[in-house]
Parts: sequence; C-alpha cells; structure tokens
Amino acid sequence: MGPSRVGGVLALLTLLPSVGALMVTGDLRSFRVSIAGSPGTYELRVNGHPFYVRGVSFTVNEAQEDPQEVLSPARLHTHFRRIRELGANTIRRYGISDDLPAILTAAERAGLMVMVGAWLDHDVDYLHDQRRLDVYRRQVGDAVRRFRNHPAVLMWVLGNETWGLLKREFPDPKELWPRRQAFYRFVNELAAEVKALDPHRPVMVVDEHIPDRVEAYPSIHLGIEASLEMFRQAVPNVDVLGINSYFQEDISVLDRLVRRARITRPYLVAEFGPPGYWPPRWTVDRFNEPVEPTDFQKVLDYAANWTHHIAPYRGWNLGGNAFVWKDKHEGSFTWFGLTDSRDRLKPAFWALREAWTSRPQPRDRPLVTRVTVNKHMMLPEESFVVRTFLLPSLDPTRYRYTYLVAPVSMTYVVQQFTTDLTQVSLQAPGIPGLYRLYVYATARGHDWVSTGSVTFAVHERR
Repeated sequence: MGPSRVGGVLALLTLLPSVGALMVTGDLRSFRVSIAGSPGTYELRVNGHPFYVRGVSFTVNEAQEDPQEVLSPARLHTHFRRIRELGANTIRRYGISDDLPAILTAAERAGLMVMVGAWLDHDVDYLHDQRRLDVYRRQVGDAVRRFRNHPAVLMWVLGNETWGLLKREFPDPKELWPRRQAFYRFVNELAAEVKALDPHRPVMVVDEHIPDRVEAYPSIHLGIEASLEMFRQAVPNVDVLGINSYFQEDISVLDRLVRRARITRPYLVAEFGPPGYWPPRWTVDRFNEPVEPTDFQKVLDYAANWTHHIAPYRGWNLGGNAFVWKDKHEGSFTWFGLTDSRDRLKPAFWALREAWTSRPQPRDRPLVTRVTVNKHMMLPEESFVVRTFLLPSLDPTRYRYTYLVAPVSMTYVVQQFTTDLTQVSLQAPGIPGLYRLYVYATARGHDWVSTGSVTFAVHERR
C-alpha cells in the first residue's frame, strides 16, 4: 500500500493526537508545515513532527446536486469524531466555501488537519481568458490571507483534475495541449503568490490518473505520464503533486510511473477508492450504464489501495486520501462513501479503519455481495422480483432491507419501502426509462448499512 512497513507507519501515527495539541497551543508565528528529505525519504512535517497523511474527502455542501446539511458545531463534531475513529488525521476540502471557517475550527478541536482547496474550473481557456484567471488570483489570495494563521491548515491545494479534464472542453489535441501548458503556467504563478503570502505551508496541485494515450491519437501522449513530465518542467513552485487514482491497473503502477518521471518532489494519492463509474475504464451493462461495484468489492478496494499501493511507498509519497466521507450523487446514490446520506457506517468504513488502526471489523456488520432482478426489461407497472445476497456467514434475518427505485439520472425517487425480506416483488415505474434499484441493508440496533444496486429498463407498450 508489506505488513511490517504498514505496522511501523501505524505505530508512529498513534502519536499524532499529542502533535495536534502542540499545534493548537503553540505560537502561531512559529507554525510550520514543511517537506524534508529527498526521493525515497520525503517526509511531511508539522512543527517538526513527522506527519503521514491518512485523509478523507469531506465534501459536504460542496456540490449542489448532493444532499445539503447545516454544518453546525454539533454536526461537525459528530462527523470529525467519527473520522478520527476511522484513524484519519486529515480531511480534504475542494473549494473556499462559507462553511470553511467553521470546518477549520471544528477540525482543530478534533485534532484533524485540513487540505484547503481552491477550485479551478476545467471549462476555462487558461491560454486566453485572463479575466477568469484574475478572479482566481483574487479568490485564492483572499483565502490565504484569511486562513494562513489557522493551525488546522495543512496545505493549499490548487484545483482538482483540471489539467486532465480540460480535454472535455478542448477535445482536439492541437487545441488541448497549449491550454494544458497554459494551465500549469498559471498554477506555477499562483503557487508563487500563495507561498509569498504563506511561506510556512506547502502547495499541491491535483491531477487525475488517466490513460496516457487515446485511440484516436496513438502517437500523442495525453495522460498521466504527460502530466508528470509537464509538472516536472513547468511547475517548480508547487511542492507536491496530488494524483487521484482508482483503478487497480492504475494505482498499482502509480509509484513506478512517478519514479520514472523523476519529478524530484513527493506525490500524494489525493483520492483513492473503488473503481470509478467513468467509461470506458469500467464495466457497463446491457444499457451502457456503469455497473456499480458490490460492497464486498468496495471493502477490498479501499483497504488494498492503502495497504498495497500507498503505505509501502512512504518516502516517495506523503500519504493518501480516501474518497469520500458521505454518499455523493456520482455514478449512483451509493457508489462512493464511507457513510451514507443518513450517517450510517458502510462496510468500507470498517475495512479502512482496520487498515489504518489494525482494529478488526465487526463480524455482524451487514455486507451485501449481490443484488439481482429477474427481469431487466419490463413494461410500465409490470411486477418483478428482487433478491439481495449477503456475505454467507451472516444471518439475513438479523437485518432490515430498504428498497429504493430512482432514474439513473438520480433526479428523484420513484418508490421506497422497508421490509425484513431479502426477496420481494416490486412494481415497475409507470414511466418508460432507465432506472436503478438500490438496496440498503441495515443492522438492528446499530447505525450500520450496506448497499447494492442494479439497473433495469421500462419500455413503452407496443
């Protein structure tokens, strides 16, 4: 992410609560986050103490399409207490939101550090749109001035996957390449401005781990290796390269790619989790909809990514950040998330906690391994049968099952009900379209949940 190396990491990190206390009570003028060492021995230090990032993306209220909540001090205390229980020491935010002051205060009290992000849109022409770039400069400068003395700020993060996602706006490589060069030039200038305002914290830029070539242009490098090369040459003012990496075939070779690129700076796995929903990298069903991994697969992926592909390369990387704390409307209602929209702990929470703290997972937590329907094509209001399968060692009668149907667009919920049965008969929606059926298996007496989903289609009568 063997075992001995991870064990040493965990033993060291048990000291971090006391480090957090030093940061809170010390003289803020002497507060410093620094990077020491050289390739293979890189180390993030907080006030001189080693700090290996075990992070979680805390994206509550950052996307309008996701469920919103009032982040009161009590709610933040609950979230951050459980994130600490998970074994995390850091949270990641993606933009400068109105909630940020409260989040920083609550994180400081909980002993968590914060990677503070500044959002840089991917639909901007970084080569020509100076007006937008000036807006970003003002926004970032104002945020750094406002929060540079807050002891919960671990580092400043400029953008998220912007370099990679520019391909959506500029699909022709002849137009894309100069925009990507311009973006990294802008990031380099912005990083210098940030460090002039706050010389005591590192700056990171985050890119996505994407294939290095596209079929239409086999001779042109467009992906992660090209990003690494451009980062090495064009962004000397940035201290850390963050890379979001999900698929096993990608994250398993990430460290090798970074070393080969000789960027002479550390990297951080800025997002990791189960395989993503973005074709063509993931399996699609008969309707060309992405097949959501089972909770059983998610458990394996969250833990394996850390133990096999992140932690063993400490010294080259500065840690990793799990995506994401609460369910988001990405891919499905339930694709990502260590907790669900009602704050119930999902199996991935326990798996990652075991990887980070060595505490065993509860044996009786629900774990859905498969959800099936007896029909994938049906008429409006036609009956069909759903079956939910749990880990064989679990007694299915000990759990409750909520069945929910929604369009694959996640725009609304068609029906929802709860039962004690793992097999039920449902009625198809009356409006033709593509739908996803969700199952939420909950443990009686616990705020534990496991989920699964499957797609089906309703077609018009002929």
